[in-house]
Amino acid sequence: QQTFIADALPLIMPWCQSQHNTVRAYALACVDALWTTCKQAGLAELLERFSIIESCVHFSKCNWESMRAKQRVCDDFFFATLRPSLDYSVETIFHTVPALTHLVEEEWIPVDIFQSAWPRDLLESRASSGWWTVANRVDYTSLLEKKQAEFDVDGGERPEAAGAGQAVGSGPSEPSAANLDVQQKITRLENFLPSASDELRFYQQLRDERRNDRGNLVLVTSLLEKIPNVGGLCRTCEIFGVSRLVVSSKNVLDDKRFSALSVTAEKWIPIQEVKATAVGDYVRYMRDECGYGIVGVEQTACSRSLEHYQFKQKTLLLLGNEREGIPADLIQLMDECV
Repeated sequence: QQTFIADALPLIMPWCQSQHNTVRAYALACVDALWTTCKQAGLAELLERFSIIESCVHFSKCNWESMRAKQRVCDDFFFATLRPSLDYSVETIFHTVPALTHLVEEEWIPVDIFQSAWPRDLLESRASSGWWTVANRVDYTSLLEKKQAEFDVDGGERPEAAGAGQAVGSGPSEPSAANLDVQQKITRLENFLPSASDELRFYQQLRDERRNDRGNLVLVTSLLEKIPNVGGLCRTCEIFGVSRLVVSSKNVLDDKRFSALSVTAEKWIPIQEVKATAVGDYVRYMRDECGYGIVGVEQTACSRSLEHYQFKQKTLLLLGNEREGIPADLIQLMDECV
């Protein structure tokens, strides 16, 4: 226990300064619980080693906002009641947790299904190992009934027939006569939702329409080195309808730094791979064979202001390296620079 707390406190303490209020509240509650355990167990070495925590815990107990946030965390079932070492079971995962999180009852899987399907020797070996069990070690019947009672029409407690003798996860009891005349939605939500194939067909059609409705601006980013810059430009290209984005390697599309800024924009615009060493040949091909005007984004003696520049209908826009810009040999291939 002492080793665990010694390892846990340095990991939790930084989260007490998180910018998110909920994260701070959970971190403070964890630190408070661990510090209380240290005192109760008389772990003098830890109390002396982390003595600064005492003032933090004292402040959290005196500050009204901290007390309210900690109380809200301590009332949370998953923080205060659920214990993985005791409650890690098949029933917890497939029945208890879905029920307590108000998942529709059709999604609850009763434990007897697993008990009837699995061999008895497997069930006995798992139970004797103490690693995990099929059924809960703790009876959550009353807690489940309390959750279900929140949906009673009259707001009262459930009838005695639904008391401790009722199996966990069984449906609500028959409504009383006073509760019969209520509105009931019998059309299931999934009846209104499109199927997976319909959604895929819709997004493919939308992607094709977007790709067909684009201009004739080609943006070449092969000289850029910073992947986040390419990701941001990809998002900008998608918004402004650029016809094609050229990158140095399509491997950047799998980089998390790229996707964090592109926000799936790469799915909506054509992307072509041209190595930085081949940019010159690509520019010549687009100019001579495809009729594109070549414009470089660079400060030169003859650069024109972007504010007053009129782009041609078919334009290739070349961006330079973040530090060194466009190499001199490529500048000679530009029709103009802006």
